[in-house]
Amino acid sequence: MTARTPVVTGLGVVSAAGIGATNFWQGLQQGTPRFRTVSLFPTDDLPNHIAGEIGPWTSGFETVDADRLDGDRTATFALAALDQAIADARLGDVRPDRVLVGTTVGDVADHERARREVVRSGAGRPGSLDVDGSLRTRIARHLGGSVPVELFVTACAAGNMALIRAAQLVADGSADVVVCGGAEALSRMAFTGFSRMRGMAQERCRPFSDARDGLLLGEGAAVLVVESAAHAVARGVPVRATITGYGLTCDAKHPAAPDLSGDGVARAMRSAIAGADPSDVAYVCAHGTGTPQNDAAEAAAYRKVFTGSHPPISSIKALIGHSLGAASAIEAVACALVLAHQRTIPQWGLDDAGTSLGVRPATGGQDDAPRIDLVLNNAFAFGGNNTCVGLRRPTYEEATA
Repeated sequence: MTARTPVVTGLGVVSAAGIGATNFWQGLQQGTPRFRTVSLFPTDDLPNHIAGEIGPWTSGFETVDADRLDGDRTATFALAALDQAIADARLGDVRPDRVLVGTTVGDVADHERARREVVRSGAGRPGSLDVDGSLRTRIARHLGGSVPVELFVTACAAGNMALIRAAQLVADGSADVVVCGGAEALSRMAFTGFSRMRGMAQERCRPFSDARDGLLLGEGAAVLVVESAAHAVARGVPVRATITGYGLTCDAKHPAAPDLSGDGVARAMRSAIAGADPSDVAYVCAHGTGTPQNDAAEAAAYRKVFTGSHPPISSIKALIGHSLGAASAIEAVACALVLAHQRTIPQWGLDDAGTSLGVRPATGGQDDAPRIDLVLNNAFAFGGNNTCVGLRRPTYEEATA
């Protein structure tokens, strides 16, 4: 590790499995799927009706401003996760050099709600749509208005891309502290789109299962504080994880369908392993949407990269759904917690069907990996955008600063 090595010092998360790192981790280990009938918008005209919607039933809900959840949901989730991460990193008066946030449709859900009200009331014509304006503005105002806020709108890979960019800025000396993550609220637009594409499951999201039949959508946010190792040491704060490598590739073969060869995904993972032996990888937080083609392509990549023993893998989308631009940021927090607890997250949803994809589903038991030092976080998006981030367990001195 060098002085400019990017390290994670703060974690914040809002998800249907739990809000705050402790509740979130407990939810991932308990394995109860957090799906229910969507209440935010009408779905009567669609074949699908359930999602990982966040509401009063969510563990740890008191850490999110419940009064704001009727509007500005994406920003509300983002600010709740941001406050958690800043407190966890003990930033205090330390101002981040930049804030990087991934999203897919930004605040479109709030515009949809406003437009429905206008139509119902007959008050006139709906206003214009600004997909990212209020999200970026509310974050900047929340931090005093002087911190540059940048958005990454690369769909399902957006959270990972924000994390990768944060690591780059810290490593090259452009910044000492960067706050990054992803945020997404359920929207009628995204829900309708996936439903019309016939990409959604009927009842369960079952990643890598031979019975898988599609994804389910979710919502939430996650934020990580990334700073240089020297800056963290000078502040005397614990390190949650070290970012050791990343990979970015683009298949560019189809607007939505994955490359079933898995070649691009495999290249991204090899890059993220960053010179380590593939056998050093103790766990992979998989993209694992639960769609037949996506899981098959990802499994093909695992077979190419891990030619000896395979690391245990799991996708938390089985429990909370696919939160699009927030997904890989939430999963990055899950990876940091895997390193902290030295325990994998089981692959829920396989049930009796099992898997014939040649992957090793995580069980959460000690037989998965006696020691977890290196984990990978995978995220793949429409347009063939593949991302992978490698995170390593901090030393005892770093973790207990």
